[in-house]
Amino acid sequence: MALPESIVLTREGGRFWPAIIFRQVFTLVVLIPIFLVLLIAVINPLWFRDEFFRWTESSVYKITQWRNYRVYSIYLGADPQIWHTLKGNNDNS
Repeated sequence: MALPESIVLTREGGRFWPAIIFRQVFTLVVLIPIFLVLLIAVINPLWFRDEFFRWTESSVYKITQWRNYRVYSIYLGADPQIWHTLKGNNDNS
C-alpha cells in the first residue's frame, strides 16, 4: 500500500489547524539540532566528512518523512495507510 506522492491539506478537508500547528512546532524544535549537526559537518576537516554529510542528509530525510506522516495522520484523524485502504485507494493490483 503506497501513500499518495503529494498531499494537499485544505481547511475544509480535515483537522487542518492541529496538523499545521504540529508541523510548525516540530519544525522549529528540530531546526536547531539539525542546524548544529550541519555546522559540525561543514567545519569537519576529518576523513569521514563525506560519510557524515551522507548520514546527515539521510537522517534529515527520515525525520522529514516521519513528520509528514504524522501531519497527515493528524489531518485525517487516523492512520493514513488504514484510511486509504478503507477508502479503496489500494495500489496493489
